[in-house]
Amino acid sequence: MFSQVQDIEFVQIEMKVIEGLKVGNDCLKSMHEAMSLEDVERIMDETQDAVEYQRVSFSVPMVSSINLIHPFLQF
Repeated sequence: MFSQVQDIEFVQIEMKVIEGLKVGNDCLKSMHEAMSLEDVERIMDETQDAVEYQRVSFSVPMVSSINLIHPFLQF
């Protein structure tokens, strides 16, 4: 009896996984129709550039930035 309940629960989980895969596949198909490979590569390049910019921007100490804004402030 307990084994049958587990089997039913497992089949229900499998059905949810399969449905999720179908939805994901449909989503990928629609994205493929909307965007070319070049668009995706451009977005990835822009994202990488933004990550590098943030990495450089956050490595500058805040005190230096404040002094650039108002050089008379002493911290």
